[in-house]
Amino acid sequence: MLYKKTNATGIDVPIQKTQTLLHDKLNVLWGINMKAYGRAYLLKKGKQVLPEVFVNNIDYEDVLGLNDNRFFFIQSNSAKRVSNTRYESDIDIYFIINLKEVKSGITHRADEEVHKDIDYILNQTDFYINSIETGIDNVINDFKLNERDNFNLADFEPYHIFKVKCTITYDLSKIECNG
Repeated sequence: MLYKKTNATGIDVPIQKTQTLLHDKLNVLWGINMKAYGRAYLLKKGKQVLPEVFVNNIDYEDVLGLNDNRFFFIQSNSAKRVSNTRYESDIDIYFIINLKEVKSGITHRADEEVHKDIDYILNQTDFYINSIETGIDNVINDFKLNERDNFNLADFEPYHIFKVKCTITYDLSKIECNG
């Protein structure tokens, strides 16, 4: 499922282009139906801080979960102005993958094969890859989960949770009309 914004503006334009490319290419390559979310927001709920995406024009949806393969984007808290309407910002792309579903023909832990596929696709975009971050504590350090659904244990086989740290330069005035 591809969750897109109507008339994306500013940073959501390159995010949505990359979201669509990742969704379309990974679904074909891996033979799955991946959930592809755009920009998520870190929302505080009690003592927890969770990434959620605004969907259905009415409410936010939690994007953490182990019941399907998915990815989402989180923008850093600042954007550096580089020219009149152009800005540069760091973006993390979080992936929650069931390795046995996406790389079923591989008998070992296929995390590097997944990284290779995503690196190849992201290199076809305007996103500059800074690093691939692994290790559950390192990946979800922006979230406060309080043992939510044992998510802190979620990087054991067959699951692989990682983030790709990127930088993007975008035009704040750009609008992509799609509906």
